Amino acid sequence: MKNGLQKMPNKNIKSFVSLIGTRDFPLFKSLGSQMKKQKMKRESSDIVVADPYKWSESSQRSYAFECTKEYKDIKYNCCHCRKDTIFSARDQKYTYEVKKVPIDQNRILCTDCWKESLYIANEIRESEKKWACSKNILKSDNGFLLTWLELLEKHERYTQYKSNTAAKNMLKKLINENV
Repeated sequence: MKNGLQKMPNKNIKSFVSLIGTRDFPLFKSLGSQMKKQKMKRESSDIVVADPYKWSESSQRSYAFECTKEYKDIKYNCCHCRKDTIFSARDQKYTYEVKKVPIDQNRILCTDCWKESLYIANEIRESEKKWACSKNILKSDNGFLLTWLELLEKHERYTQYKSNTAAKNMLKKLINENV
């Protein structure tokens, strides 16, 4: 063996094929490991072809419409739990082309925090519906008022921009009046 290469057998092609098919042949061993690394790299950073013509109308009028050809995985930290997470290329395609979410919106929450935020938002909507139907009865129900206020304050921790100050002030005033 010279320079890490084995001498090629003289018998026939079958013996050569059996030799390169083994893990002992250094050249193919290193090529195999390189191919595995490249495959892992491709899988970790997925790329999906973009079709901007399927975006929402407002997104089609944006600068991104002209220059976006593909989606790539986007790594970010959840603004609530600080967990490292990825907005995958496939998720981007679904979000922008199927759900028609504006292209300029970025993810700030991981999947778990997003689901929790949606749950809280639904609970807030339910509280608002109850309030609209039974305001006279519920304005003296401190249990209901405190729960609604807690939901509003909890929701603020998930979304940095949707504070409902008027509703919170109203609830605080009603709670103080009932004490």
